[in-house]
Formats: sequence, structure tokens, C-alpha cells
Amino acid sequence: MTTSQIRDLATNRVSWIETLGASANEMLQVADASRTARAASYADKVEEAVERRGVLSATVGGYRAEVDLLEKTFRCSCPDHSQRGVVCKHLVAMTLAWREQRRAEWDALNQLLSL
Repeated sequence: MTTSQIRDLATNRVSWIETLGASANEMLQVADASRTARAASYADKVEEAVERRGVLSATVGGYRAEVDLLEKTFRCSCPDHSQRGVVCKHLVAMTLAWREQRRAEWDALNQLLSL
């Protein structure tokens, strides 16, 4: 793989992270302050977190959470979301954990691109 190809891949990945990050921020703004505050204590309960084609999914505190950052939809198996339809602490915790992971990746890619 050439340096130019690596640079193109890194640039595309940075753009993808920025697009998904903007959608994640929009979703987090929908969550109310009390659920967002409670989500902070759930950061260590985010398990099996993955992102595939713009869809985040994880098990958080025993519940299955999923956020489609492209379609801007979300669901969680917890009663708070399934009965009330709100952005629950599980969705917020998963999204915050993903955003933090991507921030580190974004920084590393931008550092690579500045070489």
C-alpha cells in the first residue's frame, strides 16, 4: 500500500468519525439531564460495544442498546426506553463511551495525516 493510499484511507476514516460524531452529539442533546448524569456511572458497564456501518450497539448494565447514527434512531431493551420511548442512561453511556474511543482514534489519525 502506498503512502498516498494510506493517507486517503485515514482521511476517509476521519471524515466518517466526524459525521458519526455529529449525529452522536445530536442524540445526546435529546437526552434529559438526569439520565445523562446517571449515564456517567454506567461507563464501566458498557460491554461488547461495536460500530458497524453507522450503527452502535452494546450491552449496558444487562440491557441491549443500539443507536443508528445515520438514521438517527435508537432503541434499548430497558423499561425506561421501551415503555417511555426516552433516550435512557444505557443509550447515553454507550454513545459517550463510543465517542471517547473515537476521539482517541481521530487524534491518532490526524497526527498521522500531519506527518
